[in-house]
Amino acid sequence: MIELKNLSFRFPHNDKNLLNNVTFSLPKGSITGLTGPSGCGKTLLGLVAAGIIPSHIKADLDGEINRTVSDNNHSTEAAIVFQDPSFQLFAPTVYDELLYTPRNLGWDFADIEDSYNQIVEGLNLKDLLSDVPRELSMGEIQRVAIGTALIQNPHILILDEPTQYIDPFHLSPILNFITKWIKKHNTTVLLIEHNKPLLKQVCDEIYFMTDGTISDNNGTEESLCPAPKVKNTEKEPLVHLDNVSYGYQSRNSVLKDINLTIHK
Repeated sequence: MIELKNLSFRFPHNDKNLLNNVTFSLPKGSITGLTGPSGCGKTLLGLVAAGIIPSHIKADLDGEINRTVSDNNHSTEAAIVFQDPSFQLFAPTVYDELLYTPRNLGWDFADIEDSYNQIVEGLNLKDLLSDVPRELSMGEIQRVAIGTALIQNPHILILDEPTQYIDPFHLSPILNFITKWIKKHNTTVLLIEHNKPLLKQVCDEIYFMTDGTISDNNGTEESLCPAPKVKNTEKEPLVHLDNVSYGYQSRNSVLKDINLTIHK
């Protein structure tokens, strides 16, 4: 588990705290939700929970951070899926991406083969294994990033909006797979999401964050309302696509006969 007590955070040479007296805990084997408006500090809190701050990103921290350490030889202390998962994929193929961390830690494939097969099947990655990650759709990239985190069997898993790019066809089975995987491996999870129904569906507890502070009131409907739609009254077309098709060299066509007009 990880416990934060009266934690405040600011970058060096900056007097403004971005987190203010944050106190909360992530119990072992639980899924804890974190929501709130954009820019309130959710991602920063996730980076602190993962240990990226202050280990790799220097910062001034006040308060206490207490965490238990895993003694599993085939487990990392923490893994994270970033809000933009394309930043964390760099191997030549999806297959190499999934095995990047295990290989660098010297794990024998035989010891993680069952986990690897379950992840490939559960995240529907079988047809992507030989593909180049940078040529995938954002939804596919997000599924690969989730796979690279799960295969580490991390003690603490931070998921920063892990479903925002996943299409509705994949969303439900992937959520079910992730939830079962987490419970099976007793993983401690912080799930950062704007999707309140999703949080209620999978989380044991939900915290609401605003302006660097945190509470357990589960947020308010008003704070999570979508922005009002703006009606288009301008008829001038700016972009027009006529039977456009496109595909990367290593893949079949991705776009097929697209007809679209975008107005100003």
